[in-house]
Amino acid sequence: MLELRQIRSSRISWLSVATEVPDSRECVATFLVFGSAEVLSGVRPANLVHIFNRTFGCGRNMYDLWHKYGAALMQESRIEAMPLHNSPTSTLLLLYAPVLLQRRLHSRSATTFLCTLGYSITKEIDEILHQLRARFVGTDVPHEIGVFLGYPLKDVAAFMGHNELPVASQRLWKIYGRSHRSEALADLYQKHHTRIAKQLRAESGISFELWRKEKCCA
Repeated sequence: MLELRQIRSSRISWLSVATEVPDSRECVATFLVFGSAEVLSGVRPANLVHIFNRTFGCGRNMYDLWHKYGAALMQESRIEAMPLHNSPTSTLLLLYAPVLLQRRLHSRSATTFLCTLGYSITKEIDEILHQLRARFVGTDVPHEIGVFLGYPLKDVAAFMGHNELPVASQRLWKIYGRSHRSEALADLYQKHHTRIAKQLRAESGISFELWRKEKCCA
């Protein structure tokens, strides 16, 4: 279910944006905005951002920049971050809009599904996120993370073998059974990702404005 391995080739490459950003702090802000575009747009509860400890073609190491500027940047943002996995080689972040994620996790269908997996659904989403983080084993991602990332529940359940729906298509996630609503949601996520990626590529300094945008969690 981990979308990092399944992103469609039509998505704009981060490197095509990074080469246009001269300042290191703006560079990591742009990286975070790029990775959380749909969350900042208010259409998705959360997204995964994998930060590798390596130097990009632009000459910057985003892992180092995250550890240098990340805490301050998160204080300025209306979305929040939880590290799900840390190692000397990479950090896996869940970037999420608290209101949207709370609405998602406390929906009747999501609550019922997660409870069948052994989760204790509390009022505080931080407690639920800590339960998710505890299920990480090394770099193996628990498949129910799709619920947190805003994937349709039927697709998450089918991927995990909880129903026998046939595979219909492959987008950011595998879509099962009747695909119309899932395809429409994938198109919505793609639309907002592309819109923000184009803004980042076209306008210098826009990353800070997008990162601080108050309506992102409305």
